[in-house]
Amino acid sequence: MKYHYSIRHRIIIAFCVFGLVLSVTYMLLIDGCMALAEDMVFEKRIRIEIEHYLSKFRTNPNTPLPYSTYIKGYLGTDRIPPGLRQMVQGLSEGMYETDGPGAIEGPGDYHVAIRQVPGSQMMLYLFYDVGSLKINEQYEMIIRVFLAAVSLLVAGVGAGIGVLLSRRIIAPLRELTRQVAQSRPHNLPLDISGRFADDEIGFLAKTLEESLQRIQSFVEREKAFTRDASHELRTPVTVIKGALELIEQLPVYTDKSLHGPLERVKRSVKGMAITIDTFLWLAREDAFETTDQACDVAAASRETFEEYAHLFKSRPVTASFRQLGSPAIDAPDAVFKIAVSNLLRNAFYHTPKGDVCLTVKPNAVEVFNSTAFDMPGNLRDVTAPHVRGKNSEGFGLGLAIVKRLCERFNWHLTIDSPHDGGTCVMLSFDPPPIQKNPRKQQMENAI
Repeated sequence: MKYHYSIRHRIIIAFCVFGLVLSVTYMLLIDGCMALAEDMVFEKRIRIEIEHYLSKFRTNPNTPLPYSTYIKGYLGTDRIPPGLRQMVQGLSEGMYETDGPGAIEGPGDYHVAIRQVPGSQMMLYLFYDVGSLKINEQYEMIIRVFLAAVSLLVAGVGAGIGVLLSRRIIAPLRELTRQVAQSRPHNLPLDISGRFADDEIGFLAKTLEESLQRIQSFVEREKAFTRDASHELRTPVTVIKGALELIEQLPVYTDKSLHGPLERVKRSVKGMAITIDTFLWLAREDAFETTDQACDVAAASRETFEEYAHLFKSRPVTASFRQLGSPAIDAPDAVFKIAVSNLLRNAFYHTPKGDVCLTVKPNAVEVFNSTAFDMPGNLRDVTAPHVRGKNSEGFGLGLAIVKRLCERFNWHLTIDSPHDGGTCVMLSFDPPPIQKNPRKQQMENAI
């Protein structure tokens, strides 16, 4: 199962990520704006110097060139220091800098302006040394650390807001989850919508309430059907069994031609009784609750084996029982007998002649018959309802019923066809670790 964070954690994470992205975005914008503002100030200053010099040059060609601690001007390249001269070699009019996008190569951090002097072929070169005026790297690092700390603070505030909001938002949903998780077929919450506000969760509660009401009606119909079927179906089967026992005691039973048909009737009645008991067990929710009484697998298996070996004694089938262990399981005897009887009945029905062997192992029960596996499709698909073999006399429900019982009691059903022929069905009782309230835990983890 793919893991997802709970809704509450998603809300908190969303607020944290939103706050962090927002603060980092502002940090980058502030850092970029600071660098852009510096460049604009330096460029503005050097333009002012150029315009000031050129305005005076028009009236007095002997006006001194700009020359200060940071700004130095030159007419032509003859007097420019070699390092700076190489930097402007071959450049046309314009504004240049040695740092940033489209920077030119040169020593230090300079803004350079190149202008042609009006009425002359000479070029004015103005070098603005901005390296000492910019914020040094130490201060830049301090500012960036401060902005990063502010970003983390904003993310922490976002997490706190997410925690508070998630509690308020998720509280009704957790309450709804709690009520649904605690519901049982005999105790369904049918009035949950009145406890919630008229919002999305209230709409969900109303929808669940309507669904639970339909489920309650269905459960009541199922209970009525199970109660009536238990009486109306078992009574005719009991009557038929009694009639067969009386027939066996009548003088007419000495006629051996009646033995075959009566044996088939007895097998059919036995199968009908098992099918009825199975369906009634599967229809009852409380029938599968854990019991304090352990089932003796060996004794129950032997009893079931003797019943079916007796029913199929007219066939040329060699039936054997082996006990290699004495396992005990936490399940009703009747449920285990239903599972084993379905496996044995399948084995006998699919073995017109040959061997059938029931083996009780330390942690499993194995049913082997010497007939080759004739089920259609993949071996794993034979437990689907109504999947029948070519020579099957039933409705294809035996293995499907056993599979359902295995799912309810954490048993394991495996079907194999050995290389030397035959079919081997294994019912093992080595269950995986049982989790407490798995449905409730799964619902709460999603919130």
